[in-house]
Amino acid sequence: MATRNARKSQEKKAMPDVKRIISAIRKVRCSAEDLHRLGDTFPAISKNAARILASVAMLELSVPEIKGFHESEIANDSRKSASSAHLHPEKE
Repeated sequence: MATRNARKSQEKKAMPDVKRIISAIRKVRCSAEDLHRLGDTFPAISKNAARILASVAMLELSVPEIKGFHESEIANDSRKSASSAHLHPEKE
């Protein structure tokens, strides 16, 4: 009985906190996207940020719960950009 409880305890410890992982990956993606935008006048920053974004994409692929997340974020971003373009036409 004690062994069985010990195994269950180990299984619980081994289970990753997927919500925290997804949150951390989202933060890294947002930071890398900001750097990529800021790097427009600094090519080394832009190139390295693009590499970071490629690594983030690999992280997203390794967490099944993120499947579909990136596509929905792109859809949301494009909607935001479209509405922002109407509000700020000088950005076009």
